[in-house]
Amino acid sequence: MVRCVMSLLAHLMTIAVLCGSCQVFQMHQQPASQPVLVINTWPFVNATRAAFAALSRTGSALDAVEAGCLQAEADQSLESVSYGHHPDEAGNVTFDAMLMNGVTMEVGAVAAMPDILEAVSVARAVMERTGHTMLVGDRAADFAVEMGFKRRSLNTDSGGQATASQTSAATCSPPADHSCGPYRPASSRDSNPGNRRLGHDTIGMVAMDAGGGLAVGTTTNGAAHRVPGRVGDTAVVGAGGYAKAGVGAAVGTGDGDILMRYLLAFAAVSEMSLGASPEAACRAALASVRPPPSGFHGALAAVDADGNVGGACIGFDSFQISVMRPGMPEPSLLPVPCSPGRPARL
Repeated sequence: MVRCVMSLLAHLMTIAVLCGSCQVFQMHQQPASQPVLVINTWPFVNATRAAFAALSRTGSALDAVEAGCLQAEADQSLESVSYGHHPDEAGNVTFDAMLMNGVTMEVGAVAAMPDILEAVSVARAVMERTGHTMLVGDRAADFAVEMGFKRRSLNTDSGGQATASQTSAATCSPPADHSCGPYRPASSRDSNPGNRRLGHDTIGMVAMDAGGGLAVGTTTNGAAHRVPGRVGDTAVVGAGGYAKAGVGAAVGTGDGDILMRYLLAFAAVSEMSLGASPEAACRAALASVRPPPSGFHGALAAVDADGNVGGACIGFDSFQISVMRPGMPEPSLLPVPCSPGRPARL
């Protein structure tokens, strides 16, 4: 009798252990779901929709940020992004753009590129079809044509901007430190950096896909009336945007000539790697900026590996992050408080 009871108990224990093992195995086979979302700087909701539609269609974070940036490049209502706006002093519109794959850490970028509308797609071609990271100027446009893109003029006389630039260039007699157009100190052009938000600013996008993909895309037509050949933060990896799978991604917008000095997108991702929330990471990164006497305007938007979204802002009157996730019929706008952009008085 005792032997039978002992045998039965041993049999039950074996079943329990086996069932327990089955349960543990099933738990390991069911990893936590990967966050899926698209975010971008500013309330550019049409770009958000385009990016999320691509994400839903192909399941690729890279496809998503490319599609969103393409929509912005073609939307003439976005004056700081699309063609026909923000010409340089010679009256020419050029594009800066960048894509980064946060899984492979591959980057493609173009800068000061004329005559090609689909700048972000050319940046992707640089990443996927060459061993390089950035192409610039007319040679970037030549490469785009070799890749099948069509040359077209990016100039329009929208609001007389191109004519104004050409007139400025024709009558300009530097010394370069205080004379024409962009050579003048920023304070003489606009004493309030917050007022420079007209048309908002660069679009930066982040996408996460169900397969663990993480990507960043940025594009802009650059600062208005800039010196021809000027490149801002948008095309510079770590400044305009940065992504690292397992950690998160960040994108920046604002005064690119200052933003690129601090590699703020990289700084924000580095903060998240140390455990900071997206908002805290963006605040810490922006806190490293030493504003010039004329003031500074800039903002960051970030996503961590869990899909949490946050941002920080200095100098703009307002800043919003457009967010779209599965199940949302429309993008949601996340307001981000902005602090003053002037240095503290001593």
